[in-house]
Amino acid sequence: MGAALGVLAAALLGACSSASGPANGDTALALPPVGPCPPCHATVYPASAALAPNDMIQLVAVDSGLGTTTGWIWKSSDSTIATVTQTGFVTAKRLGIATITALETSRRAGLDSSIIIVSGPTAR
Repeated sequence: MGAALGVLAAALLGACSSASGPANGDTALALPPVGPCPPCHATVYPASAALAPNDMIQLVAVDSGLGTTTGWIWKSSDSTIATVTQTGFVTAKRLGIATITALETSRRAGLDSSIIIVSGPTAR
């Protein structure tokens, strides 16, 4: 049964393989074939936002294959317009447009971005 449990653990951890069932004559645990990994795609929410200078917004990145929201590297295309922390908090700095990109650290899901438009009067 140990080999079958190893296949189950690999499947739960996202490994892509196929299991034909128990190994070494074990019959206690029969596993169905494991199909291909679910498609993994990074998605950043919200996809865009309009802010005034000094406004802040929290962006969230999700790996659609695993549903995880942690383990992302955040970058701003222009930190003079909008900055982003490594937890996804964006601060608008001055008028303009910046793209905030999240890259999943294991590179399994890839990356996605949010367009931040900074316009209007300076807030408070």
